Amino acid sequence: MDDAAIEQTFAVCRGRHDYFSSQDIVTLRKQINLTQSEFADMLGWNLTTVVSYEAGALPSEANNAVLHALQDKL
Repeated sequence: MDDAAIEQTFAVCRGRHDYFSSQDIVTLRKQINLTQSEFADMLGWNLTTVVSYEAGALPSEANNAVLHALQDKL
């Protein structure tokens, strides 16, 4: 599977299961005016997790739920 096919598969999964996209995560983080490191600390995540999500990795189901909860509070 090439990169385009993988990204298309992720896009379908994000749409079906309401997963945050990398751009959604960047937008959310910037909306609360935090660096990647500060965002990771606030959520109790590793910096590598935030960096990978913002680079396009699909969030885990649990972390996606955390992102939705945070967004709902804003």
